[in-house]
Amino acid sequence: MRWIIKSWARVGGVLSLLLIAGLFLRWERWWEQAGALLWLNLALLMLHQFEEYVYPGGFKAFFNQDIYGKRGPFRYPLTDGAILAVNIVLGWGFYALAALAGPGALAFGAGLVLVSGLNGLVHSLLFVAKRKYNPGFLTGLLLFLPFALYFFYQTRDELSNSDWSTALTIGLLGTGMIPMMIFLTGRQQEGANS
Repeated sequence: MRWIIKSWARVGGVLSLLLIAGLFLRWERWWEQAGALLWLNLALLMLHQFEEYVYPGGFKAFFNQDIYGKRGPFRYPLTDGAILAVNIVLGWGFYALAALAGPGALAFGAGLVLVSGLNGLVHSLLFVAKRKYNPGFLTGLLLFLPFALYFFYQTRDELSNSDWSTALTIGLLGTGMIPMMIFLTGRQQEGANS
């Protein structure tokens, strides 16, 4: 377990590069295909996590020093268990499912692209509010936000009104799951320590 905690984001960084290389090798004009873009969303997530936890890293310390509070969903510090639950189980798990499902579940994938975009927005707002760099800010601003805009522009004719509603619901719920997982794992650890 210790190896997983220490190495998962490095493994993700390597996997992201392999995924991006695979896009170039497997799909002609991949940047115009929704299915390929969902694989890119997974790769960008892994690059984002690499910035947060490897280079320059420090997201756990940033969260626990600058976001952790005494009330609400952030009243527990960020733990290794929460990091694994949010990033591997939820992040890699759901993003990979969306990529595997491809255009057949485009609303689901679009919802996860919205999670990425909202994550980029939150990192950007934290940068403005705290007036300092936070791990994940650069990939959030330079990758997640432009990618989300491009994805929704590229798929605008493929998404029905009902798809947009589903994507918005998934995007908001998915974004809300991040503090919820931090809360639940923190509460669970507090109970185990009592």
